[in-house]
Amino acid sequence: MASLYTSLLYAIKGLAEGDTDEVLTSDGFRMVVTNIDCLSGPSAFTPALGFESTLRGETWFMAQTNGVLSTSVQWFGHQVFDVGDGFRVNAHRNAWDIRVTGWLLELP
Repeated sequence: MASLYTSLLYAIKGLAEGDTDEVLTSDGFRMVVTNIDCLSGPSAFTPALGFESTLRGETWFMAQTNGVLSTSVQWFGHQVFDVGDGFRVNAHRNAWDIRVTGWLLELP
């Protein structure tokens, strides 16, 4: 029987505007993102943060805030990644604090 682990998949304080970061699925596992919590501070322009597949390049979540005050954004769902795939975090505008949690399913 396969094991299921709840996991902190990614966390960063201050991913700078224009920076990207990638999280790949470990060999022998399937990764399921279930929660994203992110925060952006005040900005002259609308802060934007994107999450996309590293294999297919498709954006599956885009966070935007009003830019006037520090604002948090949450996402809840199930986004599944097999071995060889994962997610890329892209700070389009402004710096972001990010926490991504989910599951790691051990493959048989």
